[in-house]
Amino acid sequence: MRLITLEDARQAAEAAVARKGEDYVYEKHDKSCIYVTYDKAYDELAEEYVISEGTQAPSCLVGHMLIDSWGVDPELFAPSGGTENIENNMPVDEVIHYTSSLEFTPEALNYMTLLQQQQDLGEAWGWVLSYAETYANSRQ
Repeated sequence: MRLITLEDARQAAEAAVARKGEDYVYEKHDKSCIYVTYDKAYDELAEEYVISEGTQAPSCLVGHMLIDSWGVDPELFAPSGGTENIENNMPVDEVIHYTSSLEFTPEALNYMTLLQQQQDLGEAWGWVLSYAETYANSRQ
């Protein structure tokens, strides 16, 4: 099991912000923030919409951290994948319990929660990162 520290969380957040840009503002999906997006196609045999294979992609800031930096399988967040109990929009402190290959220090978890909360308020990712850094630095 890999232990994710505050420094690991900082590096992953910085990498995500660098990829999307400091001015990037996350857009909610159906009034909710989600970790992963995916395409659905109608399966006539099953008579329902199913997730199109290979279309899962990180969505929110913490989703990018989990998937791009730490290798969490995005299928974990699919309604029919991973585990039946996970919700794609559950709080950070709950979703990490489903990432069996990762363990988080309390400082890393607090940092990720701050990132998520500020992002969910509609702030640009550069500002979100700066806010979390200011808070983390004040706690050391």
